[in-house]
Amino acid sequence: MSKRFTRSEVASQGTTTEKPLLIIRNKVYNVASWLGDHPGGKEILMMHAGKDATKDYEEIGHSDPAIEHRETYLVGELVPQDQSEYADIPKRVNYIARGGRSS
Repeated sequence: MSKRFTRSEVASQGTTTEKPLLIIRNKVYNVASWLGDHPGGKEILMMHAGKDATKDYEEIGHSDPAIEHRETYLVGELVPQDQSEYADIPKRVNYIARGGRSS
């Protein structure tokens, strides 16, 4: 992961369907090729395009395979001065394959 982005760059360059950029825990993802296949729909991804989606991403919870798949879209990370600690956002809720919560 060599590309570094500022939050401003993500906000100004990452809001189109050709290049929707999301920030999740200081990493930047280009989800253009995932728009048509995302189980939550294209709209939810575009609603967060150009923004930090960490809080909503963690609140909804994702399976381990979904989290691994997310890394397919990794294009870089935020520059150090724009990174957040996310201390107020707990790590994701684990879900088992059938959609129920695990403990």
